[in-house]
Amino acid sequence: MREDWVECKLEDIGLIYSGGTPKTNILEYWGNDISWISPSDLSKYENVYIERGAKSITKLGLEKSSAQLFPAGTVLFSSRAPIGYTVIAKNEMTTNQGFKSVQPLGGIDSKYVYYNLKFSKNKAESVATGTTFKEISKVQFSNLNFPLPPLPEQRAIIKKIEALFSSLDAGISDLKKAQEQLKIYRQAVLKKAFEGIETEKSLGEIKVDSMIGLVKSNAEQFETGLTPYIKMNNITMDGKTDIVNTVFVEATEEEEKKNTIF
Repeated sequence: MREDWVECKLEDIGLIYSGGTPKTNILEYWGNDISWISPSDLSKYENVYIERGAKSITKLGLEKSSAQLFPAGTVLFSSRAPIGYTVIAKNEMTTNQGFKSVQPLGGIDSKYVYYNLKFSKNKAESVATGTTFKEISKVQFSNLNFPLPPLPEQRAIIKKIEALFSSLDAGISDLKKAQEQLKIYRQAVLKKAFEGIETEKSLGEIKVDSMIGLVKSNAEQFETGLTPYIKMNNITMDGKTDIVNTVFVEATEEEEKKNTIF
């Protein structure tokens, strides 16, 4: 660890909150006064910040339960069923007992705490206890290690993490597009394969080179002694074959033996 970093515990860098649930059979405890988050609200949640969950409680419900109200910027960490969902409060809110939350002190960026807790998921699971399901207690959560750099370096780390995540998301997007394009190409190949009779009428005997992924055709109708190479980009989106810009080459005897004939 660098000299300007400090090895802390979570309890050293912020205020720790637990959650609670008002009695569900008392209607006066449930309403739209205070946002109330449960782990189920985060099961498919991918944003860094959260504003509301599926349910809210009234001020009376807060008073009559063990739920604790905390400010915007507090980092929520699900402590059971499952352990490790992490999000930042966008506004004042509370949670059920399935969370341990930390309100960072001054000079500590909430996003830095957020990314650190996401990284600490495995450690939290390793110290959790329980039979029916594992849970990390408030004491165990408070004692999780927390390496603390100066604020400018915290923000530099956040910026770097988000830049890498952005590149990763772009790569995933490109991969999905490539997969969709591959599906189109496969359909085009299948279409031409099952139109073999009509294709033979127009191009002669159709062959596919399994080594280099090109389609060859007898060129008697085009140039004597030469064979046109029809590539994937010669197959249009509607399954037709574009032969206007075909490249003509000599087909060797060895190539002819390799080809698969439709």
